[in-house]
Amino acid sequence: NIAGLSVAITPAATSSKIWVMYNIHMTAHGTNDNFASRIARGGTGIGVADSEGSCVLASAVDGGWNSNVRFSNSSINFLDSPSSTSELTYTVQWVSPDTAVLYLNNPVDTVTTSNRIRTVSTITVMEVLV
Repeated sequence: NIAGLSVAITPAATSSKIWVMYNIHMTAHGTNDNFASRIARGGTGIGVADSEGSCVLASAVDGGWNSNVRFSNSSINFLDSPSSTSELTYTVQWVSPDTAVLYLNNPVDTVTTSNRIRTVSTITVMEVLV
């Protein structure tokens, strides 16, 4: 899970749907920088592709070529049908089949000079009554 990108909600009815939205900004550093992101409910990926072979399952792909530094952003909207009235926790997860080192909202170093850019990432959930 990506630290700071989680939110809890308690649906009013089992027929309610939960609209999950996230927007993340990240940097990857390394010679192998294939990485993606996904929504998770209770630690399990949801809103991901169907399983095929040994592919990594994700909600959105963020990077995928060999370079030294890769900047990316990712946004997704997903309507979940949890069939629950218990508290649900949604998180954003990074997934990578490679050895990429991933940084959220900042460049790959700790330099804080005026030529560096910092961003913000968010996750929002909303109950949709049906």
